[in-house]
Amino acid sequence: MSQINLAAEIISGQVIYVPKKGEKIPEQFCNSVSNSSSTNTNASQAQIDINTADLSALQTINGIGEKKAEEIVKYREEHGKFKSIDDLKNISGFGDKTVEKLNDHVFIK
Repeated sequence: MSQINLAAEIISGQVIYVPKKGEKIPEQFCNSVSNSSSTNTNASQAQIDINTADLSALQTINGIGEKKAEEIVKYREEHGKFKSIDDLKNISGFGDKTVEKLNDHVFIK
């Protein structure tokens, strides 16, 4: 149970992998799982889908705090899904350098 975020919002089309007792979630499912558990030692290395991530998942990205995470969610709610990572530049506080640093940590599905 510690590998699954039971409070995460479920999104249509999302794959939720429920491991057997003692099994670790396979790597291909880790990118889409917003996992705040302490058992996820690769949280800073995993990529986060900015179109589906909740506030807590966004805050696991280096350089994204509570305020920027809130701005990302607010932008999504007002403008729909991000079409490219460069759309982050439309949010106050996200410039070229910030978006460039985030390229290795985020993706869009």
